[in-house]
This record gives sequence, structure tokens and C-alpha cells, in this order.
Amino acid sequence: MGRIKRAGYKVLVVTVDVPTFGYRPRDIKNGLAMPPKMNLRNIAQMMQCPSWSWHTLLAGVPEMQTLKPYMPKNMPTSELANFMNNTVMGAVDFESLKVIRDNWDGPLVLKGLVNPEDVAQAVALGADGVVLSNHGGRQLDVGESPLDTIQTIKHQYGDKIKLLMDSGVQSGGNVAQAMAMGADFTLLGRTFVYACGAVGQHGGEHAIEMLTQQMTQVMGQLKCPTPTHTASLFKSWTWRCLISCRESIRHHKNKAPQSRGALSIKLCR
Repeated sequence: MGRIKRAGYKVLVVTVDVPTFGYRPRDIKNGLAMPPKMNLRNIAQMMQCPSWSWHTLLAGVPEMQTLKPYMPKNMPTSELANFMNNTVMGAVDFESLKVIRDNWDGPLVLKGLVNPEDVAQAVALGADGVVLSNHGGRQLDVGESPLDTIQTIKHQYGDKIKLLMDSGVQSGGNVAQAMAMGADFTLLGRTFVYACGAVGQHGGEHAIEMLTQQMTQVMGQLKCPTPTHTASLFKSWTWRCLISCRESIRHHKNKAPQSRGALSIKLCR
């Protein structure tokens, strides 16, 4: 933590939802590992993207630069997963977090909580914020979604702690929806990873532009001057309509389909 302070960081975010590696069949199928596993499918895809392949080749073998100072010298890359699992991973309880809280005098955010009971403990711990997240479903795809609990948590603890949310946020419209549900802020992960992986830094900048345009479009449709105003307006009739629509779709998903127009009129009148 001293190194973090010396680097000038003001807020410490502690991830608590990755006690061990998750089972990710798609990663296994696609050969996503350290080092990357090459197969005919991957090679064929790289041949279709010569510019990307060339720049990736120039960058060299992918490495975990932030972990290198702590890795044993000459440790083969194939042992990286075991090293991370034994060193970085592990269950985090509130007793461990109390030690961090006592030694960090800046804002502390806990990432990876979902249920109100854990948020209550975070408030008691003295955390300044929580990120309601199930890690995008990548750790435990049958885990509870933060969208199912954020309204309850907002009602109970919204005046005591800042509520951030991620998992499934992929567009500016999703950002507006999360704020309507009670989030003070949202985070996106794969959106930027995919964008930067495709076209580098420009991809990340392009993703920011797209999200801004999408969010601005939602604000314009609702005549909202600021994102905060968007959230308060969503919480009124517009958001109740969307929530009712979602619940109605769940209720009718196993029944005969009805026209979209009739459903909208029924819910929004």
C-alpha cells in the first residue's frame, strides 16, 4: 500500500470476488492461456488480420508486467497460473479487509459484493464504496446478478455508501439503466478490452466516444441536462414502465407471443 500511495493513487479498490480461477469453457476452447496456445483456428484468424498480427508480434510475448517483480527468477510462463493461484488468489474475509482499512487512509472501495448482508458489513467496516458485481458471470455464471439486488441495497444503504455497478454493462443505455436502478457510477471491462485488442489505443478512445454518444442520446430523449437528472427521471414513470416490461416478458416467455405494440400500451398507459 505504501507503493500505491507513492505512485499517487487516491482510491484503493479491493477485488473480493475472485477467490480462485473460474471455470471458463470458452477460454479453454479458444486456447486463451499463458502462454497462449496456438491451434489451426487461431492461426487462421490471425492470417485474416495481418496488421494486428504484425503489431502483436512486434510487442513480443505477452507478460504480466505488474507481477514480474514478485515472480521467482527464470520462472517459466507455463507456471504463471499456478503462481497467481497460490499468491494472488484466495478468499478474502472482512477480518482481512479490516487490516487494509486500518492501514489505508484514503477512500476504500470493495469490488464484488452482491447481497445486502455483505454491503451492511462493508458499511460497518468503513468502506467508502462498493462495486456490485458478479464479475460479469465469468467466475460463477449461476451467481446472483447485481441488477436483482441493487434497488434493495440502494434503499437500505444508499445514504451510507457509494454504490458502483458492473457486470453486463455494455452500452451507454446500460449505463443509464444501472443509474436508474440506483448506481452512482458504472464500470465496464470487456468493452474496452475488446476495443483495445482490436485496434489498440484508438479502439479504447472510440469505445469512450460510442458510450458518450449513446448516453447523450438517452439524455436527449428524456430531456435531461445531466446524468444525475437522467437517473431521477428514470426512477419515475419511464423506469417503472421498463421494469414492468421486463417482468412481463419473464411472465409471458413461455406463453404465446403478443404484439410488441400491445405490450407497450398495456404497460405504459
